Amino acid sequence: MKTCKTYSRRNALKMGAIAGFGSLSLPALLELEASTKKSNLKRNKSVIIIWMQGGPSHHETFDPKPYAIDAYKGHFDAIPTNVDGIRISDHLNKSAKIMDKWNIVRGLHHNNNSHASAYNIMYTGYKAGTPGQTQNSYPSIGSVVSEHAKRENPQVPPYVTIPTHNPGTRPVYLGQDNDPYQTRSRPSSSTAYKDTNFTLTDSLTINRLDNRNSLLDGFDRMNASLDKSGTMNAIDEFTGRAYDMLSAGKAAKAFDVESEPEHIKQLYGFDGNFKFGRDALLARRLVESGVRLVSITTPFGWDTHSNSGKSMSERNLPELDLAWSSLITDLDQRGMLKDTMVIAWGEFGRTPKVNVSSGRDHWANCMTCAIAGGDTKGGCFVGESDKTGSYPIKGYTPADVLQTAYSHLGINSEYSYVDHSGRPIPILNQGKVIEDLL
Repeated sequence: MKTCKTYSRRNALKMGAIAGFGSLSLPALLELEASTKKSNLKRNKSVIIIWMQGGPSHHETFDPKPYAIDAYKGHFDAIPTNVDGIRISDHLNKSAKIMDKWNIVRGLHHNNNSHASAYNIMYTGYKAGTPGQTQNSYPSIGSVVSEHAKRENPQVPPYVTIPTHNPGTRPVYLGQDNDPYQTRSRPSSSTAYKDTNFTLTDSLTINRLDNRNSLLDGFDRMNASLDKSGTMNAIDEFTGRAYDMLSAGKAAKAFDVESEPEHIKQLYGFDGNFKFGRDALLARRLVESGVRLVSITTPFGWDTHSNSGKSMSERNLPELDLAWSSLITDLDQRGMLKDTMVIAWGEFGRTPKVNVSSGRDHWANCMTCAIAGGDTKGGCFVGESDKTGSYPIKGYTPADVLQTAYSHLGINSEYSYVDHSGRPIPILNQGKVIEDLL
């Protein structure tokens, strides 16, 4: 059942009177009204999130400490990039060569070392309601984008997660119709990947779909007056969307990664041992077809409590390096990088000191993320951590990154939705756009 309500001007003034806002000055009332105005998505703007599930070590990725003592320095060396003054892990060679096209946010931080709770923070910009909660209390950025994009392009889903949702990605009070479409499987898990959910079979033709759609329309009209909860409206919307997607066939084409020319497949590593590039290619195809937000969870974990040098060097970093560099290069060559913001991050960083098991533990006090595309400059880093990567010297929060993404999309983050208890809740209540990236 969809329970979200927009916090309109009329609602704002009505609630203001009830809550005693009548004593506010005119400028204050105008400011309140301005915060309730819903902005539209900018044309063709989209976001891809590469979700590094488990919490990637900032030392071994984007914030190496080559001059720290071994207990803090960690497993790898730092290499120069094609931008003077920026060094990253020596296992990110391909990414280093295109550093001028992407950026690093260092000194990123929050205060929760629980996986599920941190998911919430990273996808919503709000603190988790309870420690270790597995469902978010506030809508994810993907669900907000979905709500804004509704009816914009009925031929493709606005919000896709590869392969499934996770704690933090759900719509909460925005309603189930703003849940992500989950691919369930992924190209990296099969050399013959194909999503059949949007494909008509011999037993389900367009003609039969037309007939079934008519029957459903009649059934819905008959029962709509009996259902005052809005459930039938949700069914109507789901039915309409499904019909449009199936009949157009655009979504099915978007999921067909095998249709890419050979040189693009080679760019993404189709003929090699590392498969994550296939997932990145699917994300590019989805945004190219009109999907507004894609979240890809890496098919390998970053929760490296022990022997992290082995897992990071043999799979995690080479796979990330290939996928990240291929995606950024491809988007740039297609003229799509200006319209597509790409963010790579996880729920937290890792402890600055390597533990007795030759790994690192959860550490939300300091972390990093990589950002490319949109109006970002490319070739810069913002923020700074101390000499051991323990705490920020100049830091940012997840809400700052999300504010930057919302600004790229053209969404007013001050806009409010009404939650299940009837309270108006802004999309974000903290954070600022990271202007130094732009």
